[in-house]
Amino acid sequence: MDATLILQNLKSGSITPENLIADTFAKIERENPRLNAVTEIMKNEAEKQLKNLPKGMLSGLPISIKECYSISGKKITSGSKRMKPIDCEEDAAVVKKLKEAGAVIVARGNTSEFLLGRETDNLLIGTTNNAINPELTTGGSSGGDGVLVGGECVAFGIGTDIGGSCRFPAVFNGIVGFKPASGQIDKNGIFPIAGNAFSESMNSPGILCRSVRDARMVYNVIGDKQLDSNSEFKDCRIFTSTTFQVKIKDESISNALNKSISFFKTSSFEVKDIDILESGKLYPMFVTLIIGGFRDKIYEWSITENGEKLYLMKEFFRRLFVKPTISNELYALLTPFALLNPSKSKMQKTIDEVIMLREKYYELLGKNGVLILPTLGILAPKHKKFIPQYNKPGVIEIITPVSFCNILNLSCVTIPAWKFQKNKDTDPPGIQLVCAPGNEELLLNIAEQLEKDLR
Repeated sequence: MDATLILQNLKSGSITPENLIADTFAKIERENPRLNAVTEIMKNEAEKQLKNLPKGMLSGLPISIKECYSISGKKITSGSKRMKPIDCEEDAAVVKKLKEAGAVIVARGNTSEFLLGRETDNLLIGTTNNAINPELTTGGSSGGDGVLVGGECVAFGIGTDIGGSCRFPAVFNGIVGFKPASGQIDKNGIFPIAGNAFSESMNSPGILCRSVRDARMVYNVIGDKQLDSNSEFKDCRIFTSTTFQVKIKDESISNALNKSISFFKTSSFEVKDIDILESGKLYPMFVTLIIGGFRDKIYEWSITENGEKLYLMKEFFRRLFVKPTISNELYALLTPFALLNPSKSKMQKTIDEVIMLREKYYELLGKNGVLILPTLGILAPKHKKFIPQYNKPGVIEIITPVSFCNILNLSCVTIPAWKFQKNKDTDPPGIQLVCAPGNEELLLNIAEQLEKDLR
């Protein structure tokens, strides 16, 4: 059941919030030893919520929240063994809205260290396993919540997305991931915030759920506006791009993409192929903004309670002879960061170019345009196999559709194409629909139509 159907059962009285939450905790406690998705099970807090449960839009739904969200009385570790945990004095803005709507937070989801990894693995909690096949990566950094949703342990989860952190776990666990444009959901109380304001403009809270209608419902609680499910598709244009730089490494992904395009053509939508010639250079620009926004911050966060700073050379010898103090992926990330640290002039030049590209694609997509892309060029690889691919030619093309949406600050939703799942041990390919900021109502309505055809 998706969250919408669970709510219908709650409202009809066929299930009670108390029984549902009790069953949820039983399932999490049963499944988490295999999945390792949870940093904390919030039993006492959930029981308190149930005693004064608001009659809101999400009343009684068990949900998970990524560990980076502030929850009053809790600590944020961000998966770091070095960082002094952050004491949370109040709920994040998103958490407040969810509680006011009656959602019951039952667990906090595991994440990669400092939320900057493509896999969900850290030295505090360890590796989170895929909900479909535990031998596969769950993606990152919102992997804990992706697994809890994909494993049907919670009704939906809340993550963040600055470079695919919601959409990687969504596609790898066979669920829906919705990333609105940055600025549409209040980010107050979420760790971390990029050191560079423009880099932060690529970041947004994201929704992990089991249907597009769930994504709409949750956004209507935490977003800046209400989305109507009954609006018309008047003059809607569907865009494809044969020039978009993406390397597809599995036939099931190509088949799902072709079927999706065919669906729109046979459904009387206007379908137009457009040139996106800049896609090949967007990922290097994305990397420049990430380094400029986070490099110095990482070293700041990595200062221990005893005041010990992080030195890469010292960490290198620790990895050889003692115990590491940062995750493998963060270490692998910091090495090129040290070599590629952009100058102020390069940062500004990149920002200026991205601003122009944003304006170009906002105008191209307009108020009635939706672009269709594969989410990724690969299916979920085995643990520890995803990160090494970054050092091989072609990785840019594999993940370009994801970073494309972040660097241009576009809204996007990824849908699992279950009809094209190769076998029970692999994740289904994901199809991504993209729109300009402000057109999320059209985006999700179109996505809901496609979702039915891909099941």
